Amino acid sequence: MVETPEHALEAQIPAVLVRRIGQGDRRAEEELVRRYQRGLLYLLKRRTRDPQLALDLSQETFRIANEKLRQSPIEQIERVGAYLRGTALNLASADVRKYARRA
Repeated sequence: MVETPEHALEAQIPAVLVRRIGQGDRRAEEELVRRYQRGLLYLLKRRTRDPQLALDLSQETFRIANEKLRQSPIEQIERVGAYLRGTALNLASADVRKYARRA
């Protein structure tokens, strides 16, 4: 597959967002949510089968991610999507464990 200039630019955007978040740019945080929320919601709705829980977990995922990115960037900033998905799935698993202990 040949990489086009548009594809190369698109691949750089997550790194730029991560750097801007690290510098305290709130607009970059909003852009991160805009870019990734739809996919995370889809993933979490499939995992939880509960749209409201999926929305809550998605919001918590972005809260945790933005907090971490403000403190220090992740090691592979081009993989921010994978970081967000991993965080979301960990939160979903923790929620399942929490309710399993109550039963």
